[in-house]
Order: sequence, then structure tokens, then C-alpha cells
Amino acid sequence: IHGEGIHDDQPWESCLTLIEQIALYVDLYSEFIDRAAREFPSVQVVYQKGNHGELRGDGMSPDSNADDIAFMMLEDRVAGRDYGNVSFVSSHGSYFTNFRMRVNNEEDERRADALGVKISELNPSYQSGHRGHLRHGQKSLFHIGTSSGQNRWRGWHDNHAFDIGYRGHYHEWRVENLDNRPIIMSGSICPPSDYEESFAAYAEPAATVHGVSDDRPITFFYPLDFK
Repeated sequence: IHGEGIHDDQPWESCLTLIEQIALYVDLYSEFIDRAAREFPSVQVVYQKGNHGELRGDGMSPDSNADDIAFMMLEDRVAGRDYGNVSFVSSHGSYFTNFRMRVNNEEDERRADALGVKISELNPSYQSGHRGHLRHGQKSLFHIGTSSGQNRWRGWHDNHAFDIGYRGHYHEWRVENLDNRPIIMSGSICPPSDYEESFAAYAEPAATVHGVSDDRPITFFYPLDFK
């Protein structure tokens, strides 16, 4: 969600009110999920809130976020479609969301039985597939290559044991590595405004796409240019 009142110039640069933004969000994403559900055997929708969704006002909870409202509405709409192949992953109220890709449930069950634990108790290092770690990005630095950026991401890796990381926030796309683990920073679908230009964050609307195999968290990668 683009939000309202996130920076001083935003009320004069935004074309849609917050309610209109949420309505458009739900319409666009539900349409995309409908198409994906018909084309693929399974669809996993992973969610993480961002700073633009924050509802900043006197007496508001610090966790109040329009992104949460939009995602809950999206989940409710898709639930009414009765798809059996669509799942949602979120961690409301947190700065991160962990999820898994290319999971082999039978292999996980075999490993859990061998260790004498439940599947839910299986250590991430023994889980099948790849473990993704998604953050919006406002708590990270623009570059991971500097020592401060690396220290933050190493701390997050020690805590979450991910194979691939994702972030946004900075309106640009790039791929960096942390000890040979890829960290993808995706762009923004919003065109830059005077606010972004004021601190030289002038990037055209873009997103990213990549493939995943059983052996590799990235098999191909390319940016999507919305120009």
C-alpha cells in the first residue's frame, strides 16, 4: 500500500485515497492469484508488511498497518473461490516472514521419524527444499556489501537459517550475496516522485522474477520493467 502521510509531499502526489488503494490492491492481486491457480498445481502467497502501510496518527498502535488490512481482505476474497491449491504465508506484526519452497513432505516425514521428532520440530538444517526469508527492508541498509550491512544480515541468518533472502524498500532492484547465499532486493511498482528524487533514489518501476529447483534457490533471474 502506498499509504497516506508517509512523507510531507505525499498528499499532493497520490492519486488514490487509502481506501481506494486497498480496493485496487485486492482486485489486482486476486486477479493474479486466479490466473496462477488455474495455471500451476500449487500457489503460495507470501506476505510482509512495509513502512508505507503504517497508520501514523495520535493514539494509533505502532502495529497499525494498512498492509495487514489489505492482505486479510485479499485472503478472505481468495478463500471464497474454494481453491485447493492456494496457500497464504504471513507473520502479522513482525518485521520478517519465513517460508519454504520445493518442500518434499515425504522426505521431511522420513527424516523426522529417523530423529524421533515431529515434523514441526524438525530443525531447519534437516528440512527439505529451500528456506526463504522475507523482510520489507526498512531495517536493513541499502548495501549488504558493507560491514554494517553484512553484520545485520548475518545476524538474521544465524537466527532464521535461510537459503535465500528477499527485501525491498529502496525502490531499486539488485542481487547481492551473503556468504554465497543470494539476497534479492526487488524494486517498487510506484513511479518515483519528488520525495525519492530528493535523496537520489530515482529508479523506474520494476520487480523481479526468478526460478527455483530442488538443488538451487535461483536457477534464472531477470527484472520486470514496468515502463
